[in-house]
Amino acid sequence: MNKSNEEIFMDTLIRNKIETEAEYWRNIFFTYINNLRYKREEILFEKNFKNIEKALKDGNKIKIKYHNYIRLINPYFVKVSDSEIVLLL
Repeated sequence: MNKSNEEIFMDTLIRNKIETEAEYWRNIFFTYINNLRYKREEILFEKNFKNIEKALKDGNKIKIKYHNYIRLINPYFVKVSDSEIVLLL
C-alpha cells in the first residue's frame, strides 16, 4: 500500500463504519466465499472471461490449452456446471 492508497483505505473504513482492518478483510473474504463457485471463478479469471465474452460477441476464435495442446476453437457459450444450476433453483 502506498501513501495515496492508505488515504483511500482509511476513508473506506470510516465510511463503512469498520473499526479494524481485520474486520474489513473478513468482510471481503466472506463476501467472496458466499458467491457460487462459478462467480468466484469469474472473479479470479476475469481477464479470461472477458476474452471469451469478447470472442463470443465478435464471432472470433480463441486459443485454449487442453491436454497439453494449444487448440483454436469457436466459443459458443460459457456453461455453468449442472451441479451449480441445481443450487440456483
